[in-house]
Amino acid sequence: MKKPETMWKLCGTLFLILGAVFLLSGILSQMGILHTDPASRGDPKLWFPALGSILLALGIILCAVSYWKERAYKLLLSEGTQTKAKVTSVKQLTFTRWNGLYPYVVHFKYEVEGFSYQGKSPLLWSQPKVYEKNTVTIYIDSQKPSHSAVDL
Repeated sequence: MKKPETMWKLCGTLFLILGAVFLLSGILSQMGILHTDPASRGDPKLWFPALGSILLALGIILCAVSYWKERAYKLLLSEGTQTKAKVTSVKQLTFTRWNGLYPYVVHFKYEVEGFSYQGKSPLLWSQPKVYEKNTVTIYIDSQKPSHSAVDL
């Protein structure tokens, strides 16, 4: 599976998997294939499919938002106005793990027409070759300068 570029995609994928597991477990309970402890509270035949459906819907929404954001980001990289930005930090997200890897995010600061803006890179799955206080090339939306993209 391709590594996610955004936290939206990562969370959406997680919710899709959890939703499918809960939905399948609920369906198997309704069919009598999965049995529950008689002393357990609640009826998994009812709440597993409901919870699975909610998680699946949330996963689909998050993946759709991720697709829209990734598409806008790629459009900005190809058609945006080029400018320079100063790297303010390079952070490894140790709370996020995918196939044993922890992603990095590069935060940067830039100015347009006297206004200061901040941006960040998508999830990077190998250590970037930029460091704090380095200058990087970014691409901004000339209509909305707060929208930026960096290709590292």
